[in-house]
Amino acid sequence: MKSAHKVSWMIGPCIIIMLLGLLISGMVTMIHGATLAEEDPTSQVRMSWEEFKELLKLDTDEIKLTWEEFKRLLAQTGKEVKVEYNVQDGEVTLKREQFKKLLDQMQGPEAVSLKSPIDYLITKAEYTAIMEQKSTIFKARLSVEIFDQERTVYPKIRLLPKEVALRDIMIDSKPALVLVENGWYVLMTDTTGQHIIDMEFSVKSDLDGKPYALAVTIPQTAITLFKLEVPLKDISVEIPSEKHMTVAHGAGHTSIEAQLATTSVLQVKLQRTVAQNRGDGPAKIYSDVMNLLSIDDGVLRVTSRFDIDILQHTINEIDLVVPEGYSVLYVNGQTGQEIRGWRSRMDNGNEVLRIPLHGDIEGTVSFTIVAEKLYHDTDEVTFSGFTVKNAIRQTGYIGAEKLSSAEAQISFIEHIDRIDVLDLPRELVALSAKPLLFGLKYAQQPFAMTIAITKHEELPVVHTVIDNANVVTVFLKDGKVISRVVYSIQNTEKQFLELTLPEGAEIWSLYVDGERQVPARNEEGTFMIPLARSQIQDGVVNPFTMELLYFQKGRPFDIFGSGRIYMPRVDVVTSKLLWSCYFPMEYQFLHFGGNLDKEIIASGINPLLGKSRVFTYDEVTVYNKALENWEAPAAGAPVDKEVAETQRKLMSEFRSNSAGEKEVFLNQLREEINFAQNVQRGQDQGGMFMIEIPTSGQLYRFAKTIVKDEELYITVNYMQNWIGALARILFFAIIIGVVVLLRRWFVKAYVLVRQWVIAHKTLFAWLRTPAGTRTLIACGAIMFWFIAKVLFVILAILLIVSWFRPQWIFRHLQDAKKHDIPG
Repeated sequence: MKSAHKVSWMIGPCIIIMLLGLLISGMVTMIHGATLAEEDPTSQVRMSWEEFKELLKLDTDEIKLTWEEFKRLLAQTGKEVKVEYNVQDGEVTLKREQFKKLLDQMQGPEAVSLKSPIDYLITKAEYTAIMEQKSTIFKARLSVEIFDQERTVYPKIRLLPKEVALRDIMIDSKPALVLVENGWYVLMTDTTGQHIIDMEFSVKSDLDGKPYALAVTIPQTAITLFKLEVPLKDISVEIPSEKHMTVAHGAGHTSIEAQLATTSVLQVKLQRTVAQNRGDGPAKIYSDVMNLLSIDDGVLRVTSRFDIDILQHTINEIDLVVPEGYSVLYVNGQTGQEIRGWRSRMDNGNEVLRIPLHGDIEGTVSFTIVAEKLYHDTDEVTFSGFTVKNAIRQTGYIGAEKLSSAEAQISFIEHIDRIDVLDLPRELVALSAKPLLFGLKYAQQPFAMTIAITKHEELPVVHTVIDNANVVTVFLKDGKVISRVVYSIQNTEKQFLELTLPEGAEIWSLYVDGERQVPARNEEGTFMIPLARSQIQDGVVNPFTMELLYFQKGRPFDIFGSGRIYMPRVDVVTSKLLWSCYFPMEYQFLHFGGNLDKEIIASGINPLLGKSRVFTYDEVTVYNKALENWEAPAAGAPVDKEVAETQRKLMSEFRSNSAGEKEVFLNQLREEINFAQNVQRGQDQGGMFMIEIPTSGQLYRFAKTIVKDEELYITVNYMQNWIGALARILFFAIIIGVVVLLRRWFVKAYVLVRQWVIAHKTLFAWLRTPAGTRTLIACGAIMFWFIAKVLFVILAILLIVSWFRPQWIFRHLQDAKKHDIPG
C-alpha cells in the first residue's frame, strides 16, 4: 500500500513536468549548457525534489510568458483558441487551467520547408564545336536543377542570345518549349528536378586564309567543358577563360579540349603559325574602325575599336597617327586585357602611336584605343580619327553620346557622311552607355568633323527619397508615447539622414537595411542616421528599410483637454506617409486638427458624433486572417463573413488620394498588427526599461503625400467618456427645458403661420394647379443651379415631366384620366 501511495503521489508532478517540457527546455539549457559542452556527456546535475519544484515554480497558479513565447504557443495549436490572459510589462500571465487548455490543443511542430532563392541552377555545361568554312556548329549539353517551389508561371531558363542560329533544342530527349524574350532564347517547362538540355546551334565564322576570333555568350556555370575541331593545322590557340587546355594537331585539322573558369562569354582566338601564299611585297592592311565619342564636362573621350586585316605578309607592330590635341589613355587587346609597351613619337609634326603585336601576325587583329581631348564651355571640338599608316583602305563609323548637360551639334563635316543612328553597327551601339545623338560613316582617310559643344547650367536633382513612411504611435494615459517609424528609402548618394525628433524623445532602437546602427547627434541636436546605398538592378534603384523606435514622456491625459503631437522631421522628400495613432479607450475624442489628411471617421464632426475604430490585440488572429485574405484572396472561395466584417472595420477611407494605393495601406496594417512584437524586439536589443503595451485602443489614421521641409503634426481635443455621457444628457435636458419654457411662443407662431396661409389661400390654390407647380419647380431649379447641381438636375427632370406627363404629378389629372374626364 505504501508503494502504491508513493506512485500515485508522483503522478501529478510528472504530468506537470511533461507539460512544461517545451517551455523549460531553454531554461534548463541556460542552467547547465556550459557543463554539457565542457564535461563528459554522462555528467548529471543533482538536486532535491523541493529545490527542483521551487526552481520551476510548480506550486504557483499563474504561468508567465513573454509575448513572443505566447505567440509561438498559439501558433502551435493549429487553430484559434480563446483563452483569458493579461499583458503587463511585456509579459503574458495565464491561469494554470488556461495554460493547460493551450497545451491540450498543441500540435507537433511542422517540418520547415526551405525555399530556394532562385528558380533553377545550371550545374554543368559541355560544348562541342566543329568549325567549318563559313560557320561553327555547336552542340551543347546542360545539366539543370529546377527547384520545386510555389509558382504562378512556368520557370524560364535563359540559354543563348538570339544572335546565334538555333537549330534544335531538347529537354530529356523530348522537344522543348522555347521563346525569344529580351534578346535571349528562353526555355520554359512545367517540370522540376534534374534535367538534361541538349542544344544545337551555329555561329558565323570565316576561315578564308586568316585567323579568327570566336566569341559567343553562354550561361554561367560552375563546371564548363569545351571541345573544338578546326579544319586547319599549324595554328596557335588562345582561350582567355581556360584553366586547362590540350591541343592536338592531326592531318589537316586541330583538336582542342579545355576546362573553363566560370564565364559568360566563350572566346577562342586562332592564329596561324606559318604564313601561307605569302607574296614578295609588303603586307596589305585593311582597317575598319568603330568610333564612340563621349561628350562629358570639359572633355571629349574617344573609344576607337579597330578590326585590321593583314594579308600577303606578316607584321609585328602597327603605327597610327593620333588626331591633333588628343591624349591616348590606354590600349586594350581583343580580350579586354591592356596592351603594354605601346609608345608614341613625333613624325613630321604628327604624333604617331606604335602598338606592338607580340609576334609576326597575319590575318585579323583587333584592339581598342581610348583617348581624350579637353575643351572649354563653348568650344568647337574637332575629330579626324586615328589613321593607320600604310593602310590600303580605311573605313569606319562614328557615334556620339552625351554624358552631361552639355548640348552637342555637328557644325562641320568633310569627306564623311551623316547616317541614321539606327543604321550604325550593333558593335558600336553596344559600346555606348547612353542613347546615341547622331551617326556618321566614312570610307576614306583623311576626314574631318567639328562638334559645337555648349555647356548649360546643371540643376540639382534628388538622389535620396523616402518612398513610403509607415508610422505607428501608442498614447498611454500617463503620458508615455511609443512610436515606431519604418522608412522605405531609395539612396544613391547621401551618407546620413538628418532626423529631428519631437522634443524630449529618445531613440530606443535603430535598424538600417536590417543591421543595427548607432545614431550620432550634431551641434544643432539633429540625429545623423547612417544610410546604406541602394542596389541598382536593371536600371531600377531598389529601396531598403530604416526602422526607428523612439520613446517620449508627455503630459498625462486630464479629465478633458487638448494636445499637439509632432511627427519626426527628415531632410529628404517623403512620397507617401501613413500615421496610425492608438488612443486610450477611456476617452472620447472630439476633434482632430493639424496639417495631415485625416480619414473620414477622424474628420469634421465625426469624432464628436462618436465614430471610432477599436483595435484590440485579443483579435490579432482575426486581423491576420483578414490581412492574408486581402493580400491573396482565394479564387472562388466563399466569402467569410467574419473576415469581410473585419476588413470593413479595419479599412480607412480618405477624401483625398493620400492612401489610395492598396499596397501602401496593407503595409501600414501589417505594421499595426505587429506593433507589440516590434516594440518588444526593439526593447530586447536596445531599451533600458519596459512599459506596458495596451491590449486595445481607439485607432485613427492620418496621411500625407509629397512631404518636404514640413513640420507635420496633429491636434486633438478630448474628454473622459463619463463627461461625454453627462454632456449629452445635459444637452437633451436643455432642449426639453427650452421647449417647455417657450411653448407659448411656439403656439403663437403656429397660429400666425396658419392665419397667413388662410389669408393667402388663393395663392396656395394656384400653386396646386399645373401652372403654379411648374412655376414653383422652375424657381427652385434656378435657385439650386447656384447651390447644388444634383438638386437642379432633379428639379429640371420634374419640370419636363410636368409638361409631358402631368398626370404623373397632379393627382386630380390622374383621377380625371381614370374616369375619362377632360383635364
